Amino acid sequence: MSVKIQLKDQGKTFTNLDYVEGTVLLDLRTDEDIEKVTVKLEGVSRSVVMAPRRPGDRKEKPYVEIHKLLHREQVVFPPADIRSLQTTSNGSFTLPTGQYTYPFRLRIPINNSCTEAPPPKSGAFSLNNLASTSKGITTVSTPLSHVKAILPPSVAGGEDCFVKYFVKVTVSKKAFYKANYRAYDPFIFLPIEPPRPVPQGGLQVYARKEEQFGKKKAGFLAALRGGGGNGVSGPVMVEARLPNPPVLTPTIPTDLVIMLNSAQDAAVTDVQLRLLSTTRIIAHDHAVKQTHALKLPTPHPLHTSGARNLTMKVMLPDSVVPTFRTCNLERGYVLEVTVMVESAGQVSPVALVMGIQVFSGMKPPAGLVARDRNGKAQAATPAYPPRPGTGSGKEGLSSALPERPPPMPARPSQQGKAAEAAAEAQAAPADNVEAEVQLPPTYDEVLTERLEGEVGVGQGERRRLAVPPEYFRHVEDAERV
Repeated sequence: MSVKIQLKDQGKTFTNLDYVEGTVLLDLRTDEDIEKVTVKLEGVSRSVVMAPRRPGDRKEKPYVEIHKLLHREQVVFPPADIRSLQTTSNGSFTLPTGQYTYPFRLRIPINNSCTEAPPPKSGAFSLNNLASTSKGITTVSTPLSHVKAILPPSVAGGEDCFVKYFVKVTVSKKAFYKANYRAYDPFIFLPIEPPRPVPQGGLQVYARKEEQFGKKKAGFLAALRGGGGNGVSGPVMVEARLPNPPVLTPTIPTDLVIMLNSAQDAAVTDVQLRLLSTTRIIAHDHAVKQTHALKLPTPHPLHTSGARNLTMKVMLPDSVVPTFRTCNLERGYVLEVTVMVESAGQVSPVALVMGIQVFSGMKPPAGLVARDRNGKAQAATPAYPPRPGTGSGKEGLSSALPERPPPMPARPSQQGKAAEAAAEAQAAPADNVEAEVQLPPTYDEVLTERLEGEVGVGQGERRRLAVPPEYFRHVEDAERV
């Protein structure tokens, strides 16, 4: 037996409210007794933190925390009408030798669903309690803390820190001594953007720093080379500006303005840009921070020729994931701008740091943005309770209160209780079967149904997230919790 997954949009970057469609290819070389074929849409977030077992211990152990952020499933075999008939006594179906295809269609929700995921199967001899890390094999316990948020993007952070999304197919067999067949197919996910803040009428955010030039005394050799403190000394104010709010989207250029303010001659000779990312990793109340610096391309030469002001384009590569926060991982960004300033015969670097947000570039449906803004507008203007009478002092208060308290309801007599019991018995079903309780749909389900007919983010050209090859490796180990 062999089972494969064939996605309809192979290589596509998916987002919220997208349908993941495809076909399950089942090849049977002999007759097989199969209980069911299930397709699951899953997303897993994993974090590993090295920490001492007790305060004061020198030896550290790995703490592993795994969250099932996404869990949707569809039984493609047998069909629903056949499953309801229960034609076989043992619950399995015998399929003859041949090839079978089963189409599937699952939709990605908006928010994560850690609390809705089924609990892991564990036991004394279960491998689901073990996890392999870069520091060795350790046990995994069920996380107790969850964060309700939009689904995070795909993150390939190595063996100890990642967010992976994949389609899994399980061919279940009834006999416990026969192994189930599984197949995995990972896909790349980027969340839709939150509603963008309204631009502040051309306003900009800035980082500013003052640098002193011309203080150093030039030595004999420095004077011969033309360096040192030649020229008029004084401070130079260096400033970097971004549009307000400071939101950057990968592959989309954004204007960055460099300004110098000084009473003496000063010029920008070079600009270097770095994107500093900070990842907060959490595992069972232990947290660490990892930082990473990514050098961004800048135009060379700048052709400033002694200019005080400079406008350049800053663009993030397509490998940068957006700012996000989930149960055990959090990512934030800072833009570092290093300006090489020449003044008073000196060239000095001035580093400016600006906090930014990185968006995914996946535009949300128009209906979702409109509902979000309407909800915020209604929440911003709550209705005030009615005021009492307009009179002053005791007159106004007495006019709002009733003259006499309402009468107490009459207590039912024993005959009245017997009559109510008889009425309830008549209203109850005759076969003493409890009526099925219909649970109300969740907010995500209602929102998904209403946005069914709208133009979603899946239409037209969209951004592709570049992930390293390690994201597609060892997918079968990602779901082990």
